[in-house]
Amino acid sequence: MARFFKNVEARIFREYFLLSALVVGCLYGVSDEYHQIFAPHRGFEVLDLSADFLGSLLGVVTYARYVRNRSCL
Repeated sequence: MARFFKNVEARIFREYFLLSALVVGCLYGVSDEYHQIFAPHRGFEVLDLSADFLGSLLGVVTYARYVRNRSCL
């Protein structure tokens, strides 16, 4: 997602591509938890939502380090 937002035409997303990726990743996690309410034997779990957020954060941080290290080469 970060790479997508970094290359999108809209300037606001390009300037804040890491934040955009984090927000969209978190919103996707919320929508996933919401949809699980309707599945048998599943439900909205705050712990799962926290894991989705941490996964999004880890992905953004990893990509940011990759971009920073690649520009130093």
